[in-house]
Amino acid sequence: MKLPDEALASFSICILLSLLIVAMLVGYLLRQWGVSYVQEAGVALALGVLAGLVVQYLSGDQDEQKWFTFQPKFFFLFLLPPIIFDSGFGLNMKAFFRNFGSICMFAFFGTFVSACVFGLIIYYAGVFGVCYQLPLLEAFLFGSLISATDPVTVLAIFHSLKVEPKMYSLVFGESVLNDAVAIVLYKTLVSFKGKEVSVKSCGIAVGQFLTIFVGSFTIGTTVALISSLLFKKASFARSKNNDTTLQVAIAVLFPYCAYMIAEGLTLSGIVAILFTGVTMAHYTVKNLGHEASSQLRSFFRVVASLAETFIFIYIGEEMFLANQTWKHISLTGVTFGAVLVSRVFNIFPGAWVLNLFTRKPEKKIPFTYQKMLWFSGLRGGIAFALALETFKDIDVEHAQAILNATLLIIVFTVVVNGGLTVAALKRLKIQMGYIEHNRRSYGEINFTGSVGAGEAGSRRSSTDRKHKIKDMASIVKLQAYIKAWKYNSSFEVLDRKYLMPFFTLQTEYGNGSRGYSKMSMDVELTDQGKPEDGEEDTFAEGEKDTQLEMEQSDEDVEIQATRSGSIRLVSSTQSRSEKDEVEAIASEE
Repeated sequence: MKLPDEALASFSICILLSLLIVAMLVGYLLRQWGVSYVQEAGVALALGVLAGLVVQYLSGDQDEQKWFTFQPKFFFLFLLPPIIFDSGFGLNMKAFFRNFGSICMFAFFGTFVSACVFGLIIYYAGVFGVCYQLPLLEAFLFGSLISATDPVTVLAIFHSLKVEPKMYSLVFGESVLNDAVAIVLYKTLVSFKGKEVSVKSCGIAVGQFLTIFVGSFTIGTTVALISSLLFKKASFARSKNNDTTLQVAIAVLFPYCAYMIAEGLTLSGIVAILFTGVTMAHYTVKNLGHEASSQLRSFFRVVASLAETFIFIYIGEEMFLANQTWKHISLTGVTFGAVLVSRVFNIFPGAWVLNLFTRKPEKKIPFTYQKMLWFSGLRGGIAFALALETFKDIDVEHAQAILNATLLIIVFTVVVNGGLTVAALKRLKIQMGYIEHNRRSYGEINFTGSVGAGEAGSRRSSTDRKHKIKDMASIVKLQAYIKAWKYNSSFEVLDRKYLMPFFTLQTEYGNGSRGYSKMSMDVELTDQGKPEDGEEDTFAEGEKDTQLEMEQSDEDVEIQATRSGSIRLVSSTQSRSEKDEVEAIASEE
């Protein structure tokens, strides 16, 4: 008996949601059991493949199967935006911009080179009869979509193992910008369809690429700044009726506005919503109440996590339900080799150029990091969605061949590369357990009144607190902290003196949403100590305590000192009088 469309839709959605629950639960259990060679994305893929096989076996009706098949419009309008926004909103700003040059090299230049190398390999392999032949433009289209990386599995492992921040930021930063670049590059190449390729047309294509990217960037940042001014003028955080739900509801709408405006202007919604997230995290959040800010971050984190898992379930189902044919399997074999080779041209030449023009040894990208970057090039939802888009952009048979190869590449990289990530980290001797390995905690000083030593913290008086600070000041000069907190780059000075006061309630001393001149500060003093046996002493003889390196995430700021210790700032409050008190104590030292 054939079910009505409403009943069939409800039943299909219920099955997909059940698969989503199972995938997340199994992923949680695998993490609890310490299983590293199977990740949540791999579980979701496997469940999707199983579901697709069952649906294909039980029903041959296309109308019944359509509720299980991957819909590009649904992907681009509902699943992808929260993932990209959360990437920008949760960006570790300091780590990202500290490695911004390297990230741009890999995401822009590397992606372009990778797409070209891949396209040429596929084209000439077809010309010489090695595999199914694609026209040159379609080979480059294939190269642009397959260059979109999605290392969600690798990043999840990096986060759980606390991989060295520079390695994490390089992989994460490249993947965030790379997706946007791949989509814009695909759209640019599609515009060549039916046109003669010449120097002039190539110049126009480059101009179109820059127009799409810059225009989308402008829309994203403008919408975010408008949201910041709205929350500043509304003063929700300072009002007596601090409506948290209203703040979160309004803030959630702005990213989608940026996305839809960009798409409506035939620009890139992905680029727009990415920079909306980055800008809102920097300005808008400072005009929200603490609870509203926390709920907003949690909301997008949850939605992004659900969307990522849902995408892999969808991709798994398409192994049996997609409009495809397997008669061009030879193209898939060449694609595997082309992906590996093109990724080499993406990473290693760019890293060589960066290292060539980098003077400081600590800023160079080690060869082990380069290998890990090459290994981390997993493919995912964006590559698959663009492969489905080819059905309306190129010949159907060519699109089927591209879709087949893309599906198998995604499954292979997620299962194999994702499963071997931990082994690769160990093989390349990339540092893991970064925080625990480098810091041995003496205790914690909370300027709101508590001083703790390890886990045995106790509430103490203001006098005891001063005494504790004076004792620890011999380990880390608080005066050095205050000086290090002063930004040096021209944009940071501009941001601190003009942009931040204009767009936020925050004053020079901190977050104004908590009241005038209040500063978020908890301080943890930790002893670097002398290196243990087998550890390398990375500090030069006679190095001063005032030489500091600062790292910042979306929720904390960390200032790592030299051998003497470190300071970490987390969410709390400190009034200006308390700040002056700390300055006075540091000056006494």
